[in-house]
Formats: sequence, C-alpha cells, structure tokens
Amino acid sequence: MTARLALLLAATFTAAGCGGDARPDAGSVDAAPADAGPAPLWRLGGAAPFGHLQREAVVIAAGSVLVAGGAASAGHSNEYSVLDFDPEDGTWRDMGRFLGSLTAGNHTVLRLRDGRVHVTIGGLSQAADPWAPGAVAFRAAWLFDPVTSTFEYGAAMPTARMFHRGVLLGDGRVLLVGGASEMPEGTVVALGSAEAYDPVMDTWAPAGSMAEARWSHTATVLESGEVLVPGGTNLAGDFLSSAELFDPAAGSWRETGSMRDGRAWHVAVRLGSGRVLVTGGQVGAGAATASTELYDPTTGVWSAGPPLPRAAMDLAAAALPSGNALVTGGWDPVALEALSTALIYDEAAGAWRDGGTMNEPRAGHSVVIVPDGRAVVVMGQTRRFVDTGTGEVTDGPVL
Repeated sequence: MTARLALLLAATFTAAGCGGDARPDAGSVDAAPADAGPAPLWRLGGAAPFGHLQREAVVIAAGSVLVAGGAASAGHSNEYSVLDFDPEDGTWRDMGRFLGSLTAGNHTVLRLRDGRVHVTIGGLSQAADPWAPGAVAFRAAWLFDPVTSTFEYGAAMPTARMFHRGVLLGDGRVLLVGGASEMPEGTVVALGSAEAYDPVMDTWAPAGSMAEARWSHTATVLESGEVLVPGGTNLAGDFLSSAELFDPAAGSWRETGSMRDGRAWHVAVRLGSGRVLVTGGQVGAGAATASTELYDPTTGVWSAGPPLPRAAMDLAAAALPSGNALVTGGWDPVALEALSTALIYDEAAGAWRDGGTMNEPRAGHSVVIVPDGRAVVVMGQTRRFVDTGTGEVTDGPVL
C-alpha cells in the first residue's frame, strides 16, 4: 500500500479520533409544535454477534432492516456479513456471508425495485487489516435476495472505487459517483467519473464525469429525477463547497450553485418541499461544523439553515414521511466522543426540535424509517475505537 493511500485511510478511519477545533456556530433546539407530540423514546434492541461502523442498512419488504458490510475500528478489520434486524423484538439474524473472500467497507448498499439488494458495490477490501499492504478499492458486486437468503455475483464495476456514493435512479438503475481508487502501479486518484448499473441486464455503462473529482460527498435524488452531489474532499485535502447535478435522461453533468461552506462526511436529505438539507460534516483536520445549508433546486442557490446544537461529522440522516428530516448521532472531534442526540428538522418551522436521546451514542451508523414510520438506528462507533452491535427503535412514528 502506498504512503498516499495510507494517508487517505488515516483521514477516514481516524478522523473521528483526532482532536481539533469545532466551529463555534452551534444553535439551539426549539420546542416541538403542539401537533408533533412529545419527543420519541428510543428502545434498545439486542446486540449482534459483532459491532461495526461504516455499515450500510436498507429496509426490506418485510419491514426488517438489512445491514451489510462494514469496518471494525478497533482492529481495523472489515466485516463481510449480512445481518437482519427485526424492529419488533430487537433481535438479529445472520443472513450469511458475501461470496468469495473480499470484504467491504466504505461501500454502498441499495434496495432494487424487484426487492433484491445490491449488497456491496465497490468499497475498501482487505480480509484482515486495511492498513497492511494490499488494501485497495475493488470492483466486485453482489446481489442478495432477502426472501431466499441467497447471493449471486453481479457484474463487476468498470472502475474500482471506495468512499463513493450510490443512489437508485427513477428508472431503476443504480448510479455510482466519485470516490477514490488505487491504481495497479500504486498511484492514488480521486474520481470524478460516474457509472450506471442496469439490474435487469446486469450491465454497467459510463454516466459521464463531474467537473471536480471528490470523495466522502453526498448524492441525493431530486424531485426532477436529477441527482445533486455537493461537497466532499479531494486528495489535496481540500474540503469542497462546489455542487454538481446529474441528468439521468441526458447522461450528463452540470455545475450548480456552491455551498457556503466546504465540507465532507456530512449528511443530506430531500425535504417535502423538494429542497435538500445538508447538515454538519468535517471542515478541516479534526474539525467539524454545526452549520446547515438548504439547496433550492428551482434556483440552484444555497441558503443558511439553523445550526445544530453541537458541531458533528459522520452523522446519519433519513427523510421522514412528514417531509421533515431526522438526524442522529455523529462525532464530536473536540470532545472525542460520539453523540446520542436525535434531532428533527421541522421544515415548516425552519428549526430543529428534539428527536429524543438514543440509549447509546453513535457515529458512522445508519438510520432508516420502517413502513410504519418508526425510526431504526443500527451499529456505529460509541467512542474512539469502540464499536456497537446494537440497534434501537423509536416507540412510535417520527413526525
């Protein structure tokens, strides 16, 4: 493994463990509107056989939560398991292992229209230690059928990548964008390219390239079907404020308005109005921000949103059926600790309100909304080099 890739991995696996300065722009949490009811209560479920961060979760047809891949921060090992979390009784079920010997972290997991799950698409692969020689981005992909609990190989990606982002397009294709990769000769490159996967044909096709290569960004499908990609970082260590739009019909990219602040390891959610809320993120070495921004797709302009109560990076977020957004956990690089807070962005009020307090602090976790409107959080890092294998569920729908 090259020294350059080691630096890239260090920025990723230890960003949460490096002290630094947080932006002094923390905000407050407003009281909930009368029709929102009290803050949700979180119920702690059982523990999985192991805990990991950087896992990806999707809701499958039965309403349970499928969790795949991930990395263990304590030993820097990657995990190749697929687990199913039942929000009704808080139990875990082992669904098997990926085919072959590759493992996955910093990957993507997406549920397809036919109910199958594209379990891993790229990511960081190393059977034992990603710090050891041979830790590289890889091209493998799998398809998992949650009904039969069976795996099959999918077509390999044309480009090996890690720290990329993936979304399901309106036509059923999967779009992968950006990331970083290590070439065979050991050169590390940031990627501006995008690729689209057709699950019906099991084929990949080029999907253009962004103007600026980036990794650890976000990708959000807009109401128009276009995909918004803001922020991220490059191999020079710059935190990007630029944003770009992908048009699936034309297969092309164009630049749109830039954010007010450059950031990476942030979260983004499309709100009920069609605007996109970007929250928190890393803004420097060991530095996070509490700032938020709102993107208006009708004008291509960003505006400042209400700041978080506390600066954080590596949070998790989900769109709520009400059109609001739920943001959970995150990492405070100054205090060197994960957060247990859950916050609801109320779009009508333009403010944050209390989303309850999780039983365990978490960063690098996943949050999803199950069909009855309850929120589920799974896995994550609770403190430096300590991971959790638990899940938590709210006591009722989150509004």
